[in-house]
Amino acid sequence: HISHLEFESLSKSITSPSDPSVQSPVFQWSFKLPSLTNLSIISGSHDFSSLEAPNLEAFDLRINYEREGSKALLFDMRGLGNVSKFTLYAQVLSLNGLEGNPARKLDLRFLEGQAEDLSALKEMSELRELVLPDCTTVLPEKFRLGLQCLNHIEKLQCPNFTGSLAFLEGWNNLRVLDLRDSGDLKDLDCLA
Repeated sequence: HISHLEFESLSKSITSPSDPSVQSPVFQWSFKLPSLTNLSIISGSHDFSSLEAPNLEAFDLRINYEREGSKALLFDMRGLGNVSKFTLYAQVLSLNGLEGNPARKLDLRFLEGQAEDLSALKEMSELRELVLPDCTTVLPEKFRLGLQCLNHIEKLQCPNFTGSLAFLEGWNNLRVLDLRDSGDLKDLDCLA
């Protein structure tokens, strides 16, 4: 019975929807691993939609910074819906698959680029703390839409944010808002 699995993809490039010229296979995780509790992966493009690991608690996906050109990509989070602890130093295009996830904290600060689809956050009713990636630039509209009406969030970290805070409208349980190193903020009245 495997309870902890470490995996390193030797692929230097991955298939990316934002850069179709980059081509390499996606590793399809079509396994039944009922005893697996921890999964740690270094680099590569992965699809977990067929993974059956009902006891998986911790998931770690990161880039191998020692290897030049190393990439790590998830198109979505299907197959990882029961994981309660994530470490993501990777590009994640969608959080779909996390609907109903039991995690109380989701730390997205090390995501490369920004996930285009955050709609699953609305369905993560146990989620209380959210850490967003460095918001050096204004959040794209699609990203901001995924953050609307997250009334179950109590603590939000959004470093280097500039722009409108109107997406916080309806965050009725927000108690801690960390906007350290932020620039011009607009629509502060939604915090009242």
